[in-house]
Amino acid sequence: MKRFKVTLSPRFRSVLVKINQPPLLILAASILAYGIMIPWLGLYSDDWIYLISFHKYGIEGLTRYFSTNRPVWGLIYQLTFPLLGTTPWHWHVFGLFWHTAAAISLWWLLTLIWPKQKNAALWAGLLFAVYPGFVLQPISITFGHIFLVYTAYFLSMCFLILAYQRPQKFWLFTILALATSAINLLCMEYFLLLHLLQPVVLWLVFQQKAPEFRQRLKLVIKAWWPYFVLFVGNLIWRTVFFKYQTNNYQYLFLDRLKNGIGPALIYLIKTMFKDWWNTSVGAWINVYKMPFDLFPDNINLVILVISLAAAVFFFYSIYIFTRNSQSEPVDKHSSLQMLALGALALIIAGGPFWLTELNVSQIGFKSRFSLPFIFGAVLLLSSLLQLIRKPRWVVTAFLAVTIGLSIGYQIQIQNDFRREWIVQKNLLWQLAWRMPVLEPGTTIFISEMPGSHHITYTILSSMIDWNFQPMLSSRQMDFAVYYPREVANKGGIVLQPEEYFQVDHLGAVFNGNTANSITVQYSKDDTLLLSCAHVMSPLMDHNNPFLSIEEKKVAIFSDLSLITAANVFDSNHLFPEIFGREPEPTHCYYFEKADLAYQLEDWQLAIDIYNQGLSLGESNWIDTELVPVIGSYAHLGEWEKAYSYSVTMASRSYYPIASVICGLWKSLEMDTPDGFQKQESVKAISDQFNCQK
Repeated sequence: MKRFKVTLSPRFRSVLVKINQPPLLILAASILAYGIMIPWLGLYSDDWIYLISFHKYGIEGLTRYFSTNRPVWGLIYQLTFPLLGTTPWHWHVFGLFWHTAAAISLWWLLTLIWPKQKNAALWAGLLFAVYPGFVLQPISITFGHIFLVYTAYFLSMCFLILAYQRPQKFWLFTILALATSAINLLCMEYFLLLHLLQPVVLWLVFQQKAPEFRQRLKLVIKAWWPYFVLFVGNLIWRTVFFKYQTNNYQYLFLDRLKNGIGPALIYLIKTMFKDWWNTSVGAWINVYKMPFDLFPDNINLVILVISLAAAVFFFYSIYIFTRNSQSEPVDKHSSLQMLALGALALIIAGGPFWLTELNVSQIGFKSRFSLPFIFGAVLLLSSLLQLIRKPRWVVTAFLAVTIGLSIGYQIQIQNDFRREWIVQKNLLWQLAWRMPVLEPGTTIFISEMPGSHHITYTILSSMIDWNFQPMLSSRQMDFAVYYPREVANKGGIVLQPEEYFQVDHLGAVFNGNTANSITVQYSKDDTLLLSCAHVMSPLMDHNNPFLSIEEKKVAIFSDLSLITAANVFDSNHLFPEIFGREPEPTHCYYFEKADLAYQLEDWQLAIDIYNQGLSLGESNWIDTELVPVIGSYAHLGEWEKAYSYSVTMASRSYYPIASVICGLWKSLEMDTPDGFQKQESVKAISDQFNCQK
């Protein structure tokens, strides 16, 4: 059979020789996977909570937040926040840096354990960098700091090995190894059990120095005992002295054991095998499904092109690197050792999650639990490919395609976050336009955001509290946001009139009252993507069809007098370094301003703003967005227009909105002077929409 041969042009070969170094290739993979979308990404999830805890409430607020949740890890945030500020791209570069650093540290570790396993070490580093089972890289503040800890874990083993490979610098590397081990163990529990791989690594490193079993065992014990003491000390601190260890996650599996050892063990074994399969095999299968799952549009076509280009680039790069390293033959024994280490890493990785019965997933926010499994997963795949060996080009092609598709998969995830950032910015700008001044102490009840958007009411509270009131006025939050259905189900806030409540947001406390609240409806329905944020009116919206049962309850409390403005065209504060400059007026801008003018009883201005907004298209005014137009015409005595726009609004709405129209006209009937034309219009509306008197 004719041997496969790759022929390269001299110029391309020269470029590849310069960049064909493992750290640079790993960096290239990371940049392709996570760097392309950085200019269009924002802030997400818990990143908002960390930012407000520090920038509004200072070191004390950050310390308070982390006091019940990884206090040592919180100390690192105290160092990084003053340096990187609040600009989103700073944090995305930070996250990319530490993700890449962890991958390069893994590559370095493998080369220290098996100097001849250069190929497998490179493969593992590349696969770690683009691992598709973890899909939360854009939450860069949170996971940048987690990858910092992951890097410390890998470096702890690198320094441990170097302490014995370079005895002249034993104490230097021992101090570094103990320090990085402490960072891993004290900061968080994700990689806690992976610390137990250190003696296994020492066993592999000492195999030539002490081939006899007892002699090697003594060397391992002598070398590892300080790290064992550190591990035990950490466990004692967590279980005895740190009283908040189970504050967020309880040891649910222990409770299951009390109800029956047999069923509990069966549950555990099933869960373990499921997690091992999903993280070591299922994650890679998902990337091969990606090209078939993409919707055929321009941006997905670009993603596929980037995936293909990346696959071609890494095919040539890996092929040349592999060919150049052929001078040092790799024995099968070391590949089997790598396979065994990978299997052991995979087996113990999920301990903290199995104990607390947290679901390890490759989807959404739960994909964070796959992080400790990545080490074992990439070692397994790399060692298996190394054992296959020939034909070399087939192994290289499989690796290149897997890396290319994983890069495309991660870009697709980044694009989802880009779209999510657009949703977040739209909501915040619309609230800023609609609420130029909001009374401190106001509670905002709002429609639930889609679960895929990583936006809980705690996160929305942080976003609005910090932006609308950036200066610290007290140790309490000025504003808070809640999802009515969620707080009703969880308890803590009783959805009744004049109900006082207090909610601890960890970084700060919010004291609220349902009497000091407004209700906002923001569409999450795909059929209503053009809908704007609507501030609810008690009389008009208590039966609004767009609201859930719980949202209708709080709509009754909605107090619009909490919103004021010196000028209708003023806007509330949003940080320009985060949200950029105020966007050009959109349809929703004109709606929010018309609605504000209507609330402030500037009827003619509301009509004028509506007419300005018509330049963007009359059909954009959908659902209940014509309410301020109808009400303003009625207050100006133009009842025929008020009636006409009411009929138009009903015809444009996706849902029946007779209850909204009837509520609006009931308020108009009470608030406007009597007259014949008014009576005729009120009767016509009542007859057409079956309004109850």
